[in-house]
Amino acid sequence: MSALESTQPYTPKGIPGQYVVIGILIFAVVLVGGIYLYWAEHTRKFRPLTFAIGREFKNSLPKIEGGRHKGGPNTLRIVMKVFFDLEGDEAQYQELVKTVATRASQFLTLAEYDQFELHVFQPRPEKEEIKRSYVRPMAEVLAQLSPVKLITVPSNRTVEPSAEATSPAQP
Repeated sequence: MSALESTQPYTPKGIPGQYVVIGILIFAVVLVGGIYLYWAEHTRKFRPLTFAIGREFKNSLPKIEGGRHKGGPNTLRIVMKVFFDLEGDEAQYQELVKTVATRASQFLTLAEYDQFELHVFQPRPEKEEIKRSYVRPMAEVLAQLSPVKLITVPSNRTVEPSAEATSPAQP
């Protein structure tokens, strides 16, 4: 009998293939579920603001993140695409900044953050995109958003001087 010929039937050693395939499928489902749960938790707080900015600025694809990165300041970061000329239309850019900051104040508590960042980019066909950033301390952004409240005193009111104010000082 040669070494190639064997009287014993072949018996595979290890895990059968069907169990390996089932294990890979279970692993894939758990991995996709974990990624979905992470994404859902990470973006849940910012989703209403994302939808509001997306409705107001069509096709802007806003991406909003918030938090502290590598020990830096607690930052609210908004990145979005615009379709107007970022280099030439300063008034429209300033209006965009004001509108986005106003929307952010409507959907989030901005006082939780130390810094406000708005990064916009303008894609141009067959050219490099134009990028522009607005980075300010949150206190400055909040001061620009809150309207100044003036207290007015009616002018037809007369004030009577008190007796103490009109008498000379006694030594």
